[in-house]
Amino acid sequence: MQDDVASQTLMDCGSEDGLDESVLTGSRSNTAPSSCSNGQKSKRPTSPGPHPVKTTGVAAHSPNPKLTLCLSNSPKKGVSTPSDVEMLSPDSPICKTLFVTSSADKDLEGSACTEDSGFTKEPQQFVSDSGCSAKEKGHLADDAEYSGSSDMSQSGALFERVSFAFHNMDRGWLGTPIDELNRMPQCAPPLSHLKAAPHHTVTVRTDLLREGEVPVAYPSKFKDAWDDMFVKMPCSEKNLFPMETEDGSGVQSRWELIRTALQGEFKSSLDVRDAILRYNTAHVKKWDFTALNLLCTEYLEHSELQHLFNVVLPAMVDLALRVPVLCTMPIPLLKSRMNHSLTLSQEQIACLLANAFFCTFPRRNSRKSEYSNYPEINFYRLFDGSSPKKIEKLRTLLCYFRRVTQTKPKGLVTFTRQVLNNPPNWESSQTPLKRLHITCEGTIEDDGYGMLQSSKGGGEDPGVGEEEAHGGKEDEGEPSHWDAPLGLESHRRIDGYLSKLGTGCVLTFDSAEWAVILSGGEIEGSIKNSVDFANRLVGGGVTGHGLVQEEIRFLINTELIVSRLFAEALEHNECLIITGTEQYSKYTGYAESYKWKTSHKDETARDDWQRRCTEIVAIDALKFRHFLEQFLPEKITRELNKAYCGFFRNKANSKHLSAVATGNWGCGAFGGDTRLKALIQLMAAAEAGRDLAYFTFGDAQLMRDVHEIHTFLTERQVTVGRLYNLLNQYSSSVCKNCRTTRPDISLYSFIHKKVSSPTAGDAPDSAKDSGMSPVTSDSH
Repeated sequence: MQDDVASQTLMDCGSEDGLDESVLTGSRSNTAPSSCSNGQKSKRPTSPGPHPVKTTGVAAHSPNPKLTLCLSNSPKKGVSTPSDVEMLSPDSPICKTLFVTSSADKDLEGSACTEDSGFTKEPQQFVSDSGCSAKEKGHLADDAEYSGSSDMSQSGALFERVSFAFHNMDRGWLGTPIDELNRMPQCAPPLSHLKAAPHHTVTVRTDLLREGEVPVAYPSKFKDAWDDMFVKMPCSEKNLFPMETEDGSGVQSRWELIRTALQGEFKSSLDVRDAILRYNTAHVKKWDFTALNLLCTEYLEHSELQHLFNVVLPAMVDLALRVPVLCTMPIPLLKSRMNHSLTLSQEQIACLLANAFFCTFPRRNSRKSEYSNYPEINFYRLFDGSSPKKIEKLRTLLCYFRRVTQTKPKGLVTFTRQVLNNPPNWESSQTPLKRLHITCEGTIEDDGYGMLQSSKGGGEDPGVGEEEAHGGKEDEGEPSHWDAPLGLESHRRIDGYLSKLGTGCVLTFDSAEWAVILSGGEIEGSIKNSVDFANRLVGGGVTGHGLVQEEIRFLINTELIVSRLFAEALEHNECLIITGTEQYSKYTGYAESYKWKTSHKDETARDDWQRRCTEIVAIDALKFRHFLEQFLPEKITRELNKAYCGFFRNKANSKHLSAVATGNWGCGAFGGDTRLKALIQLMAAAEAGRDLAYFTFGDAQLMRDVHEIHTFLTERQVTVGRLYNLLNQYSSSVCKNCRTTRPDISLYSFIHKKVSSPTAGDAPDSAKDSGMSPVTSDSH
């Protein structure tokens, strides 16, 4: 794993003593101060405090009424109404009165009945609320049956408990208050002096690194490297361009051609197009600049357009052409199976991204080059088509360029490729689950500041582009070839093209090693390989059509995009960790509704290496075409190892680790089950020594379900190893024999039943004494 110096490139956090007592109170203000490294205070939103409790009247219709609260939006099958109460929300008409059943023979416990919630009708022995005492939890579990009498004390007790249940339904968050979780920089130990090492490339003068000053490039003169270990730079003397000569053998410096083309005056988007195509002549008939033209002619106000062409674009040209002065050290490729860190200045990143905008990087416009296993970096696909998503992407990126050309950024950013060579033995793990804060409000980037933030997965579209494939020749009796950029096709489009190809043909995704012979219609694994590959590229479809969780984060924290220049596709046991990026934009919406909103001033504190205390990890989730596939033991283990790879830090003390801020990783169109993925991330975070802050993005039912199962498991002292064995049991006993697309028994109800009544056969023989701490009965 990473050795000491590489570990120091990542700023991890741990416990902070002396928490403000205000975070433990029931009422919170909207902002809370957090200490910065420079002694200043930066205001950040905290978790919302408890909402006012809604009171509810109770009418007794029998001498011995029984009360059942059902939290679903519609009654479950087999549950009667109005005897069972349907809780829509505290303000809904049906919740204004609690109906009580007069039947004395129904023995229904006061469980939270949730539709599609992961829980079935087993009685709940835990309560979905973080702010209640153990005594209150006991009352709620034990007093589901209410013996009706005229005694006002009993009536008042019931009224209090019903009010408490309503209060919980109206909560925006559950579990540990988010302000009690560890954040950077407060929890981090002091960093050692930044210096280059064999496993850590630093491209600035570390001896001249000062707070508030622009870092100085190192070395002082450009050092060229044109090989398979480093990024091929546009200013390299080996970057040559063919010339028209009599014998056809003439070449000229492509960099000089770039300089000449870009130094011309830009008066319209057509001038930008012509300049870019002058040194990309092979793509004159392929590249389309419709989106850029629409932005300039239909979306920007006249004043904005004038500022773009008179100020921003000329400044971007100057920035791009300074690459031999700013980026003097060869930039290493972060290849697969390589533990290596790269630290760049924010100014160097801005220079590299300006070159990406003008499409100057050589050998990066075709999947047939030596970079076929790397993401795209040149921005040519951002300019094409008429999709409003492209327009909004360009607005977001131009906001970044306006900011960095107006004021030079003064910090550093570290990119670390981490390989997990020795994964945990999940089956025998004795690690208990850590604390959980779960909320249906807020966002990872806003409310998870100072935490380790997950990036990849969780989007609605597993593909990263929707470009048409380049058609191939199709002759009857001969293999047909489909030559399409690997990773640029969405899953839907791949399906469409394959349906036209038929069987007995060779499907080729450019020159990548994914060719497969299709026979008898057995193409599912081949399609999945192509989609998995696309997902393994950091940034997803940020330079194309993609615009979901990962792409949005790469847009607003624009410096993340430069990782596509040097980070090879992630393997199953690898992740990419980026520390220090800055947020430059605010946005609204998601996917088709995404819109750039305004510029954002990031006030996140900096560490001693002058990096913003924002740590983002890219971990790619698997894509599942069938729901049950993800419950296979090997799939669960793969996702556990991938998440653990992103959360783990070598030789780090857990008290110096920040909490993980994450969400529905690998769900949406990736096919992941939110409730399984929540458990997987809880297990991986616990094994890595981190608490978890989980954002459900508006799904209040998921918030309640995950909090309930976490509370149940922690109260029963179920360890990671025991939970892993339970997941495998669910796979073998429920999913393996399932004849429908989804099992009748939900995962959470299965776990609840198994843990509530454990037997000797619940776990494998090798793990009977490892995984679950015994819960002794009260025998005294």
